[in-house]
Amino acid sequence: TITNDKGRLSKQQIEDMLKEAQKYEEEDRKNAERIEERNILENMIFSMRSTLSEQSVAEGIDAEGRQSIQKISDESMGWLDENQNAEAEEYKAKVKAIEAVAHPILSAFYAKRAMESKSAPAEGAEGEGPQTDDVDE
Repeated sequence: TITNDKGRLSKQQIEDMLKEAQKYEEEDRKNAERIEERNILENMIFSMRSTLSEQSVAEGIDAEGRQSIQKISDESMGWLDENQNAEAEEYKAKVKAIEAVAHPILSAFYAKRAMESKSAPAEGAEGEGPQTDDVDE
């Protein structure tokens, strides 16, 4: 009888591999969550920096507010560089710390901007658009 078992895994080897995979499944899930939370924090920091670099935001937020957001962003980036293997909960805590500082400042800015745009007449609203004598009859 000729068999083609060369190079194939035995049933015992397959079972051992499955047990090992199950053993590390929880660890892999935790690492994936940790990496996701790290990416969220990193994106938050870069988003804050990008927002502060926008001219309308820079002009619309007072210097103290800009400095507060810049400071927490810089501190968080420094912490991130020093804590590459932090736990997911630590990353979440840093995101919440940034939100606690930035959210009130940015919310006030956007609310003020929204109120200004509602109270200002739309540019070109008067005298623009079709007139009765412009319509072809």
